[in-house]
Amino acid sequence: MRYTIGIDGGGTKTELAAVTLEGEPIASLFGGASNAFSVGFDRAFAEVARLLERSWSETGLKPEGCVGLGVGLAGAGRDEDRLRWTQALQAKLAEHGLVKAVYVGNDAETALFGTAGKREGMVAISGTGSLVYGITPDGHQLRVGGWGHLLGDAGSGFTIGLRTLQAIVQSYDGMAAPTLMSGSVLASVGLTDPVQLKDYAYAPERTKQDFAAFARFCIEAAARGDAAAIGVLAAEASALAEQTSALIAKDSSFEEADLVLAGAIFANSELFRAAYADQLRKQWPKVRPTLMQRTAAYGAARIAAEEYRRNPAK
Repeated sequence: MRYTIGIDGGGTKTELAAVTLEGEPIASLFGGASNAFSVGFDRAFAEVARLLERSWSETGLKPEGCVGLGVGLAGAGRDEDRLRWTQALQAKLAEHGLVKAVYVGNDAETALFGTAGKREGMVAISGTGSLVYGITPDGHQLRVGGWGHLLGDAGSGFTIGLRTLQAIVQSYDGMAAPTLMSGSVLASVGLTDPVQLKDYAYAPERTKQDFAAFARFCIEAAARGDAAAIGVLAAEASALAEQTSALIAKDSSFEEADLVLAGAIFANSELFRAAYADQLRKQWPKVRPTLMQRTAAYGAARIAAEEYRRNPAK
């Protein structure tokens, strides 16, 4: 059986999908983070390589049936990053006697293809990080945001998690009303008093994934009507909508384009989705927001299939 493999690598987890040339999913595996900017290239590549090995050792798929590999990676937007990944992945496939086409793109591109089925339109990602990305009908790629957690990841899990902690300490200081987030967040990390959050947050081992994990408690509290949590989600949804608006303004083709909403925050918070879409429609009423239907890993596998059909000799 001939198939392609797609890999979606992010700041928290990596997903592998094996898909037939007809588009039928046949295997799915998960691993740890593979964002080279977060964990370094060597660790990121090792995670992807482990998933490839597992795809052949755990699923019953034979390496010789793989006719292409597509990879969408957070932090692989520059040409030099794509080249480094492509060369490393080609060498990995060669270990199994495979000389196959390897396509490396960013995670936004594969998320767009997975749901829209084409390399045209826009995708807004709100996961550990955030990014708004678009491809014009003539193939020109544009982006807004995605600057990372220090320079700015508006509407991301990291930023929502950070704002959650800030809301808790502001409540403790008497600057804001009590919030449901206090108890759930403290319990999740074994703390009993908001004062302890300072040592927790500034510990040298703390990662952006640790902060992003707190977004879940903000989403849960907002669903229960907590005003502080609702405020955090609404503000971050608005910030991401502003970035999306800036992208749309860059090219007129985006004014009536598909817009795929990808990432855990969009998937898990109806309030966040609604606030984001409502603000965007005020300025761009013809944009078509759609929650991601297929995973970015699936999209990466379908891109690999498209590349194979263009040049099956590879």
